[in-house]
Amino acid sequence: MLCYCYLCNEYSGLQYFCEDCTKIRRYIQLFKKRPIQILDRILSRPEDKQHSKELIEIKKDIQEKEENLQASLNEYPNKDQVLQELKKRIQKN
Repeated sequence: MLCYCYLCNEYSGLQYFCEDCTKIRRYIQLFKKRPIQILDRILSRPEDKQHSKELIEIKKDIQEKEENLQASLNEYPNKDQVLQELKKRIQKN
């Protein structure tokens, strides 16, 4: 007989709840309302806060890409000087 979890409808073997849902159920039994409060605070965001969070993440991405670009430019700070020396060596040969 195949059993599926009562919460997430995933295959759960011979139990009513799968492993993850059993863990969630245990947390609720141990801590009463606290797990629900935590999930609400973290996972349930109002629309304006969702938009703000998206903007923050976009700004972080832009800043990270700018830092990577600057790091790659700073990797060879004397690039022009090296190129000139190489050209001189090529002309000598």
